[in-house]
Amino acid sequence: VAIGGYVSLQVKKLYNKYVDNQVKKDVVRTCVNAVEQLYKDIHGDEKKHQAMIYATKVLWQYGIEVTDQELGLIVESIVNEINKDKK
Repeated sequence: VAIGGYVSLQVKKLYNKYVDNQVKKDVVRTCVNAVEQLYKDIHGDEKKHQAMIYATKVLWQYGIEVTDQELGLIVESIVNEINKDKK
């Protein structure tokens, strides 16, 4: 019984980690797209900063913690995906 409980706890942790990571990516994608549409007059680091602010607020509402470094990497990844799709 103890082994079964331990295994199910580990599976739950892995599942929650996967779900949190997917939610982070989805939220950041939405925020990057919103910033692209809303802020036509700013570029580069300013847009990244705005996207990070919005994403941090939304993730906080979901109770998901994220570091600035992790968020920056996710933003860069999403921007690269968007730029590839434009080509």
